[in-house]
Order: sequence, then C-alpha cells, then structure tokens
Amino acid sequence: PATTSASTCVPDPITITALDSQGQPLTTYTDTIALSTSSGHGNWSIDQGQGILTPGPADSGTADYTFSSADQGTVILYLADTHADDLTITATDLVAGVTGTSSAIAFRDNAFVFTPENPPADGPDVVVAGRPETIGVAMIDRDPTTGTLWTRARL
Repeated sequence: PATTSASTCVPDPITITALDSQGQPLTTYTDTIALSTSSGHGNWSIDQGQGILTPGPADSGTADYTFSSADQGTVILYLADTHADDLTITATDLVAGVTGTSSAIAFRDNAFVFTPENPPADGPDVVVAGRPETIGVAMIDRDPTTGTLWTRARL
C-alpha cells in the first residue's frame, strides 16, 4: 500500500509488483495471482492495469488478477473496504506458489480529503515549489446507522 491508513469512504490504491529472487521487477510477468485480505473484507477493482481482474464474492476481500504483458509486472488496484478494521493483503502466485504480504492498513470511517480546486494545466498531481495552489479540504464521514457517506465540513 502507498500508506498504512485508508478511509472506508474511498477505495485505496494498492500497487502490486512481481519481483524476481533478487527483488527486481519481473517486467515479463504474465501469471495469475490470488489476492486476499486478512479481515476477509473488501472489494477489488482495477485502477491502472491491462490484465484481467476476477473479483471474489462481494465484500470477501478476494480476487484473482492475471497480469498482461502490457502491465510490465506492475498493476495498481483499488481496495474498497467499508469496515473500520485493520488488515493485511496477501498476494499468491498461483503457478509458483510464491506469497507476499503487505504491511497493515488501518481503514477508518472518517478522513480528510484534499482536492485541487483549480488544477493547473500540467495536472493536479504536478507540484511546483512557489506556485500558488488552491486546495479544498473536506471531512468525509460514514453514518454509522445507514452507511451513507457525507461531508461534515468543507473548508
């Protein structure tokens, strides 16, 4: 995971890279991996990947992903977890049987979300020192009774 904390309100991007025995990326990797979460919660979707994602049952935390040669051994998937829990992710190569497990990710029911208000022409992800940027901040929360997402405050 990119961070060790995530929100139950938005999917968390998870980068998975196939590595060789020396820890180097396997850019020609095209096998299938099985994904699971230690909590047994979550739904997987593709963010950046050309392969085939086969989700498991709803909110099971499971899925299979078959890498495409266009992935060059790396895929970014989203994990959405509507439960406030701590979990790890395990990826298992279904051919070689090699397994890797992530560090713990803490999903919580509220989060601050920062959004560029007027993104510059070169894109919202390009940060330039000294250039003024207008950033919106919102507190996103989940109603414990209905599960509905709502914005508590927007600055």
